[in-house]
Amino acid sequence: MSMSSAQADRQRLFSPFVIAAFGLLVALMLVLAFPRERLQERLLQGREADTLTIAYLEAWLRIEPDNTDVLNELTREYLKAQRVADAKRMLTRLSVSSDPQAQLRALKVRIELAETEAYALAPADPARAARLAQFDALLKEAIDKPWDAAELEAFAAKARALNDGALAGQYYERLARRKPDEASRWLAQSAQLKLAAGDHATAADAFFAAQTHAATRDDERRLFLSGVQALQAGNRLADALAAADAHIGSLGGDRETLRYLTRLALAAGRPDIAGRYAKRLLDMSARKNATRLAAFDGARTPRAAICAGACMRGSPGHFIRRIADVQVPRNPPDTADYELGFKVFLANGDLAAAQRVAQTAVDRDPASVEWRERLAQVAEWNHAPDVALANYLVLARTHGDDKYWKQVERFAPALGDIDAMLAAAIHESDRAPGDMKQLDRVVSAYEAQADPDAALRFLQARAKGAYRRQVLERYASLAERKGDDDLAIETYGHLMTEFGPNPAYALKLSLMYYTRARFDRSLAVLDAAKSHASAENGDFWRFYAMMATLRQQDQKAREGYDRLVEGGQASPDDLTAMVSLYDDEPLEAGRIAEFAYRRTGREPLLELAIYDYLRARATARIGALLASLDPAAREQAERSPRFLLARAQYLRRAGDPDGALADTRAALVIAPGDQEARAALIWALNERGSDAELRAALARYARSSERDSALWAPYAAAYLRLGNARGALHMMHKQAASRRDDPLWALGYADALELNGRIDDAWRVRNAVWRKQMALRASGKQPLALDDEQRDDLRGRMVGLTDQFAGGDASRQVLIELLREDGNSIGTPNQIIAGDDAMQSAAHREENKQRLYSAVAREAALGWLQSHEAYDAESLWLLRQYIDSATRPVYAEVTIALAEHDRATLNRLLDTEAEWIPRQNRLDAEATTGRFGDVQTHAFEQQFTLPDDEIVNQILREQLLRNAQAIAPHFRVVDQGGLSYTETGIGAGLRLSPTQSLALNYVERNQHGDSTLVNVPRHDRQLLLAWRHLGLDDSERVSIGRRNALDDFTTARIDGTLFEQQTLSFNYALGFNQAATETSQLIVGGMKDLASVGFNYRPDPHVFVGGRVEYDRFHGQDRSFLGTGTVVDFNAGYKLRADYPDYTIRAVFTHGQYSASGTPGSQLARLLPAGTPLTASQFMPQSFTQEGVLFSFGDDLPEGYTRGWRPFFAAGQIHDSNQGWTAQVRVGLAGSVLGNDQALVYYEHAGATAGRTQAFTEYGVRYRWLY
Repeated sequence: MSMSSAQADRQRLFSPFVIAAFGLLVALMLVLAFPRERLQERLLQGREADTLTIAYLEAWLRIEPDNTDVLNELTREYLKAQRVADAKRMLTRLSVSSDPQAQLRALKVRIELAETEAYALAPADPARAARLAQFDALLKEAIDKPWDAAELEAFAAKARALNDGALAGQYYERLARRKPDEASRWLAQSAQLKLAAGDHATAADAFFAAQTHAATRDDERRLFLSGVQALQAGNRLADALAAADAHIGSLGGDRETLRYLTRLALAAGRPDIAGRYAKRLLDMSARKNATRLAAFDGARTPRAAICAGACMRGSPGHFIRRIADVQVPRNPPDTADYELGFKVFLANGDLAAAQRVAQTAVDRDPASVEWRERLAQVAEWNHAPDVALANYLVLARTHGDDKYWKQVERFAPALGDIDAMLAAAIHESDRAPGDMKQLDRVVSAYEAQADPDAALRFLQARAKGAYRRQVLERYASLAERKGDDDLAIETYGHLMTEFGPNPAYALKLSLMYYTRARFDRSLAVLDAAKSHASAENGDFWRFYAMMATLRQQDQKAREGYDRLVEGGQASPDDLTAMVSLYDDEPLEAGRIAEFAYRRTGREPLLELAIYDYLRARATARIGALLASLDPAAREQAERSPRFLLARAQYLRRAGDPDGALADTRAALVIAPGDQEARAALIWALNERGSDAELRAALARYARSSERDSALWAPYAAAYLRLGNARGALHMMHKQAASRRDDPLWALGYADALELNGRIDDAWRVRNAVWRKQMALRASGKQPLALDDEQRDDLRGRMVGLTDQFAGGDASRQVLIELLREDGNSIGTPNQIIAGDDAMQSAAHREENKQRLYSAVAREAALGWLQSHEAYDAESLWLLRQYIDSATRPVYAEVTIALAEHDRATLNRLLDTEAEWIPRQNRLDAEATTGRFGDVQTHAFEQQFTLPDDEIVNQILREQLLRNAQAIAPHFRVVDQGGLSYTETGIGAGLRLSPTQSLALNYVERNQHGDSTLVNVPRHDRQLLLAWRHLGLDDSERVSIGRRNALDDFTTARIDGTLFEQQTLSFNYALGFNQAATETSQLIVGGMKDLASVGFNYRPDPHVFVGGRVEYDRFHGQDRSFLGTGTVVDFNAGYKLRADYPDYTIRAVFTHGQYSASGTPGSQLARLLPAGTPLTASQFMPQSFTQEGVLFSFGDDLPEGYTRGWRPFFAAGQIHDSNQGWTAQVRVGLAGSVLGNDQALVYYEHAGATAGRTQAFTEYGVRYRWLY
């Protein structure tokens, strides 16, 4: 070998020309042997791989490197020959080929090759995962290529095999676009893959997309629900509901779909959406069932109607028969939808809808216990207790289950459903015949139905067996309440006959005989049963004593009161009445009064005991009684001036004038303005005091003596004692008008004339008295207005007068007759001495009055004696000095003048004899004559003297409050119709004169309405100025104000009263832009112009009659005319008591006639709910008629004055033509907080009144500070 680095020349075997020629020759031979097209076809369609083919294809490829067919075939041959690397190289070249089809074929081969290689590896081979990833990448690369459907389906299957759901889904989506007729199937498969991959949202979208290509309703429902379920599976319930709402489409009318969506919404916690679907579902069910039941409903009455009717009529048997007659359709409607809807509406809190569903189900299947129970329960929750009660009543009557009856018993009383209560009561009574409480419930229910006859029949049917007596007792009592006294008397008679005399039955019979004025029979019945009456039966013995007293059988009356005392049942009034039975036995009367005092501690009974012991001359008993008083009792008694004066009489009788004077002075200290105490002091000083003390007392009360008639007699006596004839005559002249016919007074007047040096006048007066008395003596008559003591004294005086004017013989005869009469009437000398006692005379007078007024209580008789009779010292002095303190003539004259409103006579009496007029009559006279300053002054003065005198206090209140100045805030809360508001206000008054005053009031109301009254102004303000004039017989009030509410406007009003002090008075009113309270709409947005006239008739303090006619023109606050109205109001009543508590029964009648003929202004439209027509009827009240009866007391307290806190009350039943029977109640408390003020707390509710045609509730507080 050459080691040279130079390259040796290459030796050529053939020249280039030879080589080229040889190649051409070979080529020509090949062409001739194998034509081109046939050779290519054979190569490209070769079925088996061989080396020659591969070599030829490789050669061919070198000639045509871009020939895709050759590349494809060569690739295939490589694969057949297992030359994978060469095949991949060829596939790489095909992938970049300019021929799209070649690229597709190459990609497809690459995919198949990658699949083969991947799956050729064992699952545990570490390289398998990489091969599968390459395979998946190739499938992703092929996703956007234009494959045919079969290839796309194959690729999708490969992707699914790789668990690449997303990729497979993309292939299925391409398949859906490629083959729309099978799109739903491919999209569904795509969705399933996405769902399996956990892509719930995309899966749902796929299902919804498939839904749009569904061919049938079932497929559409299936795909739609699958989409919803996909989101539900991902716990995306809210998205599921939103998607369902977006994609439901025509399935909104598919019941199965709606059921599923309803349940889904419930599961998602969206009962509102569930409610919407449920309503659709129920609407579809209703339409379907309506078609199914059309013929049935047209032919028969619905069971629900039968049920409701039976409930109202209370006829369970009839109801059951009717239910049996109703034929249920053969194919009853499926209640599943109702079940679902019911649950949905309950979950949604839509109780009204739930109730409608339950009602519909009951209407279609009245015999369904389950649905009727549901209806009753949901009706209760929905505040429809009447519906609940009706259904529970049906269940109770048809099934008799106690649980249903318990529900009926729970609802019926609250609703006032008498029929239901009656049915429940009858059921309970049937279950327990011996339970009288249940029996009483049945009777009460019948009475509440105003059907006592049915109750009587019910009781009569059960009046047998072991319970006959109890039933008959109730039968008799019911007959009493019904007013069938004959039946009650008959029944109680049967009870007395069948079961023996019984005090309770006898008392009932006696009362009924008493009301029929059969007093003898009334007492006889009690006599028959008294042996069976225990001493503890206070009612029996009290009535027995009363009837015996009425029949003037004192022994039996005493027996009755004795048994009351024995049983410890005697009340203070019983003991006082018992004292009156012993009026002819003053010692026994005193003992009883003492016993009553010791039991009750009532101080007037102590006075009565002392009085009766004085009549019996039992001074030792009085001393023992007074000595037995403990320090507390004595201290309490000594606070009463009446007790001190009574004890003064005892001390004087017991020979202790100094003690009597001390008690009189003590009484005057307690009541310095007391007329009787002053008079008693002067009488005591006349008898025991020194001249200096007497003159000091006369000077102290000198001013009062000019007006105080009680002091005229003691002043006259004192002046006579002191020798002051002019003073005595002055005082006696004041009594002249009333005492001119009194012979003793005339003789005393003659003594004063004689002392004054007018001897002739004195003689003439005495002579006139003597002549008149002799004429009366000759005719056998007695002097009028004199008691026995005064007559005896007059007879004694007649002896001296006869001696003066007729001589000794005549006077001797008069003396003989006087002694004879004294001997026959007086008896023993001791009695003669005692007869000179003035207290005995007073006792005789009281005894006579007690006989005249036997029905009056002993305390009232004692009060009358103290008010109209002088004390012992005064009586004794008058008997000696011929003066009496009675003022009956003036009293009678002023009483008549007051009754006839004779102002001329009253003025004359007040000017000349004011002090002779009793204090109450004087105050009335001063008020009647317009002396308002005097009446206020005198009432104020007497109020201090007699703080507990209610009449004086009442007159003082009336006179001071008639034009009182006050600052008066108030607050109230009102709920009327659809309007609720709170009102706050304050007022202030100013007195201009005794008859004129000004008042300024400001009121602000905060208000709001409900759904029926919208856009209510938040505030309603009003400022009002009023001028008032109070005359003798008339009053006027003029007010003008400004109100800012829905609009801003001015108000004005004039009202007044004529003949206010007369029996018949009249009132009137004219108003412009006044507040209209008839309806809540008018309160907020309306007003009225009014004109009214009325009258009041009060023939006496107990009877009253009144009436009023008012004409109204209603406007909106924009002055748009709404309509007119006329109200006629009439009332009449009777006061059982004239003073508080003034129990009053009144009957009322009101008729209101309204016409909604106007056109509301546009401003009023804002008050109405949207869609409500703007008509006058929306604001105007309905015409109505009301009648009813009310009971009340304390009617004057809200506008009057009371120092102590007192309740007032008014209640009754009113029948309204629109609302039926309604209750009306007003209750409150009024009293003083600081003394010069008045506070009021009240509550009021009424279904309807004359001024308000809607039910309203009001409560509030008012306060007045008087200054």
